[in-house]
Amino acid sequence: MFCVECGREGELYEGLCGECFLAKNVFVTIPENIDVEICVHCGARKKKKRWILADDEEFILEIIKENVSCEKGVTDFDVHIMSNFEDERNVDVSVTTFAKVHDLKVKEEHETKVRFKKTVCYECSKREGGYWEAKVQLRSGKRDLDQKELDRALELLDLIVGMREGKDKDAFISKVEKVHGGLDFYLGSKNMGKAIAKKLASEFGGSVTESQKLVGRKDGKNTYRMTYAVRTLDFRVGDFIKLKKRLYRMLSMSSNKVLLLSLDNRENVHFKPEDLEEAKLLGGGELVREMVVVSRSDMEIQVLDPDTLKTVDVILPEGFNAEGDSVKIVKFEEGYFLVGEN
Repeated sequence: MFCVECGREGELYEGLCGECFLAKNVFVTIPENIDVEICVHCGARKKKKRWILADDEEFILEIIKENVSCEKGVTDFDVHIMSNFEDERNVDVSVTTFAKVHDLKVKEEHETKVRFKKTVCYECSKREGGYWEAKVQLRSGKRDLDQKELDRALELLDLIVGMREGKDKDAFISKVEKVHGGLDFYLGSKNMGKAIAKKLASEFGGSVTESQKLVGRKDGKNTYRMTYAVRTLDFRVGDFIKLKKRLYRMLSMSSNKVLLLSLDNRENVHFKPEDLEEAKLLGGGELVREMVVVSRSDMEIQVLDPDTLKTVDVILPEGFNAEGDSVKIVKFEEGYFLVGEN
């Protein structure tokens, strides 16, 4: 069998020897220009119907592979590239392709240009347009949140959003509003809204209630906006309260547990947040007074009340260390109570 092109004898491929067969055919075609949309805000590139963030070289290689056309019979296909950026929007790409046709190894050289077209991706369009899927309302029942609490809430918001950025494109804040008694957060993601609400309830104590509102349909399905209402406890850590005729100081709180210190025996007692609904606020750290110790015994100490300039007896709880010239005390109608360290 002889090659109809060069007359060489040997195995033929469609009437041609291997060398002539490879010379007369192009097995891979690549467009002269490949246009790619790139977001001017986040730098994401559009790949088919998805917006992705990727390394330049890795992304260009994937785009080249997507736009390559191979003739029938091509197998073991592979691509190598070398990119040369003319500027941030235009990349000249030298493409080397490797393949097999029948039992012949095929290597071809191609040139193309990847052109980045600036636009705005769907997610950034939502951000810029003030889109939100969840609202978190932070409120306290019988008091306004103080500035320290508001600052802490904003700190937690930034922390959670920062942890989710890069993993969740909807992890963004559309708006923060300071309203009477608290804050409103408008967020791009229902999941993030729920996470923030739980964190705020854990930080400040209290409860979370959820509600939803139908806002339209997308892809044949109803779409909803969620509202997460965080109602904090009416007390802060360090506050003194009266509950069922006993006096306590609040040590810590979460969404499902409150730790109180009983002032009469200095025992730590756990309550559920709802158990404190009937509690009365007596005051905070401003009630703590430092009083001079006049005398002491094993069971009690005498201190000088700076308001009345009279000495009063204060019972020492078991194991309480009252060493030193002064102690920290709160006084109520029920008596004087040590609040320092054991």
